[in-house]
Amino acid sequence: MFLDKNGRIFGKINILDLIIVLFIVIVLVVGGLFLESRGKDISDKVKVRYTVEVITKDDEYISHIVEGEKVVDGVTKQDMGTIVGYTAKDAMHLKEDMVGKKFVASKVEGKKDVYITMELLADVNYPDILSGTNEIKIGEEAALRSESVAMHGYIVDIDYDLDEIRGRK
Repeated sequence: MFLDKNGRIFGKINILDLIIVLFIVIVLVVGGLFLESRGKDISDKVKVRYTVEVITKDDEYISHIVEGEKVVDGVTKQDMGTIVGYTAKDAMHLKEDMVGKKFVASKVEGKKDVYITMELLADVNYPDILSGTNEIKIGEEAALRSESVAMHGYIVDIDYDLDEIRGRK
């Protein structure tokens, strides 16, 4: 028969032991599924804005900058965010005055220095800010590309919400 006189299934397994083992397995499976689904909802990413300085460009270059376009790294093709704005200032050139022993700034005619601001979700673990494997830090060279413009310059500004990072700890 199915149960013998000692309460064993097929004379080998105690029914009470089987119920306890099944209960433990069910608790572990449900707990694992709960933790897995919870981990997917929590993002370790922080919204970061950074600005790249691109120097001595003409008005035609500036006309190709489109806010809202996605930006990727020119080499690795990793996502580097979205263009959220830009400003252009007269391009300046420093020249050494050998007589006066100083540097003199002069305007470069027809050229502008462009400051392009991007926004992305990045991993921030102070002092490191990473977009994939690309490190974002002030002074870092940036070779970026969007659908309509290629940028080569240096990161000159980074901004993110410190309270958002502190709230996670």
